[in-house]
Amino acid sequence: MIFYINHLTLWSAWPLWRSLLANGRPDRIFYFKAGHWALFLLGLGRRLGFSGIEEIDYSLVDVKSPDGVYIDRYVEEIESAKFCDRAAAFLKTNPLIDQFGRFFDRGRLQLFLERSLAEDVRPVLTQLHIVAWHSRRLGGRPFFLTERTPWLALIQENAARLNIGVSSYVAPARPWHPVVLKVLRRSFSYAVSHLAKIRRQYSGVPVQPEFKTAGFKIAVSYQGKGVSFDLSKNTDLFWAPFMGRSVGDIVVYFAWGEDPLDEEKWNLLDKNSILGVAMNAAAHKTDRAPLYSGVSGSALFEELKRMIKSAAIGLRHSRAPLAINLWIIRTVCYFSYWVLCWRGFFELFQVKINVNYDDWSKDRLAADEAIAGIGGISVSYQRADETIPDMFRARSSDVHFSFAYGGAESEIMSRSRPRHFVWAGYPFDGAFAGVRPRAARLRQELTNAGAKFIVCFLDENSKKDKKAAVSSEHTSENYRFLLEKFFADPGLGLVFKPKKAATLRSRLGDLAALLDRALSTKRCFIFEEGNAVATTNYPCEAGLASDVTIGVLGGTTAALESALAGSRTLLIDREGLPHHPWRNAALGRIVFLDWDSLWGALGSFRENSALMAPMGDWSQLLNSYDAFRDGRAGERIGSYIGWLSQGIEEGLSASLAMDQARQRYVGQWGPGTFVDMGPLLRMTTYTKGQKIADECKVASFSS
Repeated sequence: MIFYINHLTLWSAWPLWRSLLANGRPDRIFYFKAGHWALFLLGLGRRLGFSGIEEIDYSLVDVKSPDGVYIDRYVEEIESAKFCDRAAAFLKTNPLIDQFGRFFDRGRLQLFLERSLAEDVRPVLTQLHIVAWHSRRLGGRPFFLTERTPWLALIQENAARLNIGVSSYVAPARPWHPVVLKVLRRSFSYAVSHLAKIRRQYSGVPVQPEFKTAGFKIAVSYQGKGVSFDLSKNTDLFWAPFMGRSVGDIVVYFAWGEDPLDEEKWNLLDKNSILGVAMNAAAHKTDRAPLYSGVSGSALFEELKRMIKSAAIGLRHSRAPLAINLWIIRTVCYFSYWVLCWRGFFELFQVKINVNYDDWSKDRLAADEAIAGIGGISVSYQRADETIPDMFRARSSDVHFSFAYGGAESEIMSRSRPRHFVWAGYPFDGAFAGVRPRAARLRQELTNAGAKFIVCFLDENSKKDKKAAVSSEHTSENYRFLLEKFFADPGLGLVFKPKKAATLRSRLGDLAALLDRALSTKRCFIFEEGNAVATTNYPCEAGLASDVTIGVLGGTTAALESALAGSRTLLIDREGLPHHPWRNAALGRIVFLDWDSLWGALGSFRENSALMAPMGDWSQLLNSYDAFRDGRAGERIGSYIGWLSQGIEEGLSASLAMDQARQRYVGQWGPGTFVDMGPLLRMTTYTKGQKIADECKVASFSS
């Protein structure tokens, strides 16, 4: 037997010893992580001659499911959803949900609980697959000791399918979540002040009077893409010039400490009379901008009383295990806190429309709930290729803009519940015309330096920790292969467009010197302008400067953009995504499994481009991703948001404003560009997503 423990600490030592006694002497013992004292004692034991407990060594990208899928993506896209389906019985029929559901949209609350559950269990599900993979290599029977969780029984079911024995231990009480501590502190402070008859609200630092807004605003979440109105460069405001109203009605809010609201961004926004707001201290790097201080103590105190009362009533009627009930209460309180915070922000700045595509954060669901509570409208848009359903991006916005009709099925299978689903095309196709002159100049510079055939590579991000994600060591092999080919072929030109150029050199390690040597030849170019979050230039600019563009199957958005712009584009799948629909359909034509086969096909193309014309040709795929392909997607999104704001300004309710915008959009772009998801979502449950997806296909052509 091979024994594994998720966290080796002094607290887990005794449960580990008991499990060893109960299951027999193991051949080897591995741990995923260890506390400081445990590491100290292990080191002391090794010096004294005792060994047998060691850290498990693996690279996450090497771990595959039984059918060969990269395990991180398998757990994210497949297994997490299955786990939530099995847990649905504990959530949907629980009286606690009935009590809390009186204050929130029931479907949105349910979705928040499911996404929270998926986030909680994902690390354990991943560890189970790592244990199964690792033990197969060693040829032993695995046993896994993990921290106790409310969902242990379901985790053990997963483990049984992998032939893994599982036991658990009770970890010491963890500190309260910072959000819970903040709620309790502010609520207690308000209660004390109220009892002392001190009429004062704890609302933090107030917004300065000069930042008070006049008239309702459209809030936009800053996602690191930029705030300029040069549409040939990356920007989060690509749709704003097409609203048909002043961009001064926009409020841009910043929440990322790694890319904060600083003087440069403030000046860009102020130049266009746009207000920038920092949502926390980490994102507040200029005194000229307001800092939103959060919800007041009085509101928190009242909400806390409401939550306690609802929890008490629900607990009296619930038959679910206490641990699950406590998990539900904690999760709903977290949701409630963020709803209050977002509602306070929207009310303070008179926001009626919130535009935010960051659907990978579950807190976005709280923002959707908050804007709905004040009669506003939430808007999201597809920014990335979402061919494969993924519940970690499930949305609950009122209006969602998708690339094309194929997105509706993926959204529903991901458990999303947007009310209005709008097909607008690829949102950044308006940049294609603007980047072509720059791409042509870059191509000319490369050819002047001797390049006769130019290859572009669009990479994905990586991490130095090989156990956390696709490792930098793994991705650097892509650069090593291309740079070696570059120096062996004096007629080859290279263009690199990293996803996060700011960290590329540190991730490349020793290869950075080889990259610099290539750049010095002037036949190689890298797009490095930007910040820690994103580069300034669109991927299509790199692709249009090249003869062939190479992307990664695990992150196809950049490659899709290049193909839409007209580049011949290939994809490489070194990570392992056999479930991706493109892999089998386009294998050997667009998708390649390794560099040798891809480079061999590329060599054949260079020798006879006419014979190899189908290679990298996406013409049969593009219509399902963007049926418009007219460079006007940003205009469609902007005008739709403008119509929504016009309806609000005319005094219409959110529902009527949405119906009015829908009618205008369908009238201009055709009935096949819109689906009302409300009736479809009410037809059946989340777990029958395929039926909804099928109905959605029918509705798209019968609207």
